[in-house]
Amino acid sequence: MKIIGEVILEDKDLMQEYKELGIDYPKFYKMDGLSRLGWLATEKLLQQVGTEVLDSERTCIIMASKNACLHNNRAFEATMKDHNNYFPSPALFVYTVPNIVTGEIAIEHKLYGETAFYELNNEDELEPIVKATMATGRFKNAIVGWVEEGSGAKLRLVNDN
Repeated sequence: MKIIGEVILEDKDLMQEYKELGIDYPKFYKMDGLSRLGWLATEKLLQQVGTEVLDSERTCIIMASKNACLHNNRAFEATMKDHNNYFPSPALFVYTVPNIVTGEIAIEHKLYGETAFYELNNEDELEPIVKATMATGRFKNAIVGWVEEGSGAKLRLVNDN
């Protein structure tokens, strides 16, 4: 596999990062922290390498983190603790699955390859997954990354060369 581009984004002041990109994507304001981080890092990566390198049918998205959407799961759980004021938040519920971030990216860029978000112990565990996925021959490119809310994101675009 060949690395086409790489970006590292710290998880701080994501609103400012979004404004600096100059992209108009209203869904950004509704996203949870994990989705914002992964989506922004992907946008920065694609501004670096250009979207013309993507093949909509043969580009997959593979991301991972140790804690996935734990922040959101805890917030959602808190909406159900008070039995006298029990109202599970639908706005939080939608972000209780970490693959929402890969779905947002796929929808925005019309990528129809597979998307996956794994909960792993460390970044090194992601590499065999990426290699196995690319070895199938079904994908030309992969947007790959470690996205950890509260810490940051490290993404790269790889191709099958």
